[in-house]
Amino acid sequence: MYRTISDRSSIRDGVVQIQVHFEEFIDDNPVVVDVSQINDASVGHFIEISLQKWQKKHPTRVLKGKSQEDYDMYPWEDEMIEKDTPKFSKAQQITEIGTDAVALCFNEKGRIQGGLTSISGFMAKQLSAEEEIKSADSMVRFRTQTLERLESAHGEKKSFIRVHVPGPSKESHVLPIDMESTALTLRDLCYMLNKKKQVHFFFFIGSPFFFLKLIIHLKIVCNIFSQGVHFHPQYFDFFYQGETREGEPLSISTKVLDLREQNLIILPKRIGNNDPNRDEAFQFPLVRLANEYTEWRCNKKKSGSEKGRILGVDRYRITKQAVSSLETPNDSALKKAAAVGGFFTGVKEKLGQATHVPIDISTVQAVRTVPDEPTHCKLTYTHPKEGTTTHRYEMQSKSDCLAFVEKVNFLVALSKLRP
Repeated sequence: MYRTISDRSSIRDGVVQIQVHFEEFIDDNPVVVDVSQINDASVGHFIEISLQKWQKKHPTRVLKGKSQEDYDMYPWEDEMIEKDTPKFSKAQQITEIGTDAVALCFNEKGRIQGGLTSISGFMAKQLSAEEEIKSADSMVRFRTQTLERLESAHGEKKSFIRVHVPGPSKESHVLPIDMESTALTLRDLCYMLNKKKQVHFFFFIGSPFFFLKLIIHLKIVCNIFSQGVHFHPQYFDFFYQGETREGEPLSISTKVLDLREQNLIILPKRIGNNDPNRDEAFQFPLVRLANEYTEWRCNKKKSGSEKGRILGVDRYRITKQAVSSLETPNDSALKKAAAVGGFFTGVKEKLGQATHVPIDISTVQAVRTVPDEPTHCKLTYTHPKEGTTTHRYEMQSKSDCLAFVEKVNFLVALSKLRP
C-alpha cells in the first residue's frame, strides 16, 4: 500500500513522489512525479505535468489526450483504478488528495488538438477556480472543513473516505460516500469495509500479464478466506489519522458528513481476559492478534550454543521462560523430534522467568526473519541496562517463525499508534 500524504508540511519536509498510471497503457509501469517543489499546485496542474512526463519518457507511445481537460484522475489501489470513488476535483491542491498513487483516465471530452496546453494558460484558468473556492469558504483550508462543506465548494454530490488498517498487510481502503446520505455513520463504515474486503474475480484476457494478474488475485482470495478479515463496530475504534496517541476514539454514531478529515484509521479495541464477549471478539483476526496471549517453543541461538525457551507474547510484553534440560530421549523420541525440525517437545518443567526480564513491546526496535534460515528470526530491542540488544531464535517451524514475527510487528505498530 502506498503511504498517505497527510498535510502540506509533509511535502515540504521531504521529497514526496506520486505514481501516475495511465488507463490507456494500464500494463506499463507508472510515471513518478516529484511534488516536493510544486506543493501548492492543483490537481489540474499536476495532470499537465504528468502528461509531459509520460511523453518525455515514452515518445513513441502517444496518449489519446493532449491536456488536463482530456483526463479525469482517480485513486489507484490494489493494482486497479478506483472508479467507484469520485474523481478528484481539478481545483483541489495536490497535497490534499490523500494518496500517492493515482490513475489518469481519458474522458473523450474537451479534447484540444495541437499538443499540450501551455502551463501559463492553464494556470490562469486554475487561479480563477481557486479564487472561487477561497471566496466560497472564506479561505479555510480543505483539511479543516467537514466533508459536507468541502464538497459543496466543489459542487459535487460524492466524496470518499480513506480508512487505513494497520496490521500485517498495512491496508487502506477507499470508501465512496454519497453526500446526500445524511444519516450515514461510522457504524456504517464498518459494514462498508466488510463489503470492500469481498474479492471479485477479474479476468484480464488479452493482457500480456494475464497469468500474473490471475495468480495475484487468487493469492488475495486465499488470504482472505483463510484469515476471514472483517470489522465490527463493537470491537473496533475509528480515529482521525495522526490523532491515535492523544486523541479519543470517534463515537461510532458520528455522522460521516460531520467528519473534519477524510483519512481515518481503524484499530482493534483492547479486550480483557474477563470480557464476556471475548470469544466472539476473537472471531475477528486483528482483534485476536492484538489481544490473545500466545506462546512459542524455541531455541535461543548464541555463539554456537542454544538454550530452550518459551516466548510468551501479549499486547504489552514478551516474556522469556527457560526450559529445563530433559532426560536423555530414546531413539523413537529423537526420530519424532527430527520430524518436527529437531525439537524435542516433551518439556519436563519450566525453570521460570526470575532471571529473564520481560521485553516491553514499546522497546522493540525490529523483529524479522533471517534470510536463508526460514525458521530463524532476530529480535532487536532496548534493554534497560545493556542498551540495544539482539537475540536470535530458532522456532519449531517456518509457520511459527512467521506467526511470531507478524504478531510482534503488529503489536509494535499498535504501541506506537495507541500506547
